[in-house]
Amino acid sequence: MSFQQSIVVDLQDEKLVQFVIEHSVGQETEIIPEFQNDFFVARTRKAGSSNQKVYWTVLEEWAICYDHRNPKTLGTKEVRCFASKPVAIDLNTNLLVSSSIDEGTQKAIVDAFLAFDETAHGDPQDYIAEQLRNHPEVTRKMFQVALGYTVRVAGNEVFDTRERDIFIDSFKGMGSIVTDPSGKRENRSEYIQKHDIFPRPLGSQIVPGIMPVLPDPDKIETTDPQATAEERARKEGPECSHTKTEVHDVADLLHWIEIKVIWSEARVDLGCGNYFTFKYPEFRSREVSYILCSALTAPDPVDQHVKQAVMDCFWMSALSAAVVGVAMANPKAALIAFKALFSSCVIAKFKAMIDCVNVDLFIQVRVVKDWH
Repeated sequence: MSFQQSIVVDLQDEKLVQFVIEHSVGQETEIIPEFQNDFFVARTRKAGSSNQKVYWTVLEEWAICYDHRNPKTLGTKEVRCFASKPVAIDLNTNLLVSSSIDEGTQKAIVDAFLAFDETAHGDPQDYIAEQLRNHPEVTRKMFQVALGYTVRVAGNEVFDTRERDIFIDSFKGMGSIVTDPSGKRENRSEYIQKHDIFPRPLGSQIVPGIMPVLPDPDKIETTDPQATAEERARKEGPECSHTKTEVHDVADLLHWIEIKVIWSEARVDLGCGNYFTFKYPEFRSREVSYILCSALTAPDPVDQHVKQAVMDCFWMSALSAAVVGVAMANPKAALIAFKALFSSCVIAKFKAMIDCVNVDLFIQVRVVKDWH
């Protein structure tokens, strides 16, 4: 088997992450590529070192509730917290020798390996074979040289709880809520206090590695919410001609810090073309404002009395606690509640749902400060 001149140190490997989570400072584990069953590690030489961090995700589930005296759940929200421990990594060159050969032959191979210089001699297997050319009993099938590494826990865990902190802060009332069709606004903290809305932890689970955030189709980065509402109405609403879509800001929900991870690579050269590659995360963040937008699509033209009744249902539904209270944490649950409340209101007024009338809800993402 030829010598593999490079190896990737996978700091997201599930078994490695689990080891780091479960073990304390000073404890270590050795990673060596798979080798033949009848071989054993005869010698290990340290070829270099690197200090890194091993990350994992603590995925928390929260309920958004109202009424402390008799709590009822409006929806749920998953929140990521990141944890990490510093690790010291020793980069090793390992000599694997067949257990079927005699001790004298093993010693000759080991001595040649110990004389090898990573910075000057190139392929270690070629070097050992050249050094033992006068030992006809030694063949290349008797030994193998493989790169490996030892990971040692070098510090205690550190938590990044920014997403949880901002989620909790969202219930302290940053932003404002539209309280009636005229555009009158109410401080969000007063609204939340009045409707007794609060978060409650449900549990958490550890996910080895860094868990990415999947795109949320109900959080839309746009500078033109009207165009977004019209496009969503074409895709998701009833197929009707001669309709008009109106979009309204319902609430300035939150000034938020979005976090994403960029994976980068670093290389530790050992000389003569031999090297280790590390993949490590770099965290990026940006500042955004989340604006809750509601949209109404209806026939155009329409009788003014019908339109006024529909608009009354629209605003009553959009401004309910079941919609505004849960929208930041769970837009899908808010949209379901919005549609249900609106339909019930219209049916109560007209004894049936009006054709070609549809409501929608989405969160407009307005960038305050871009990724940095």
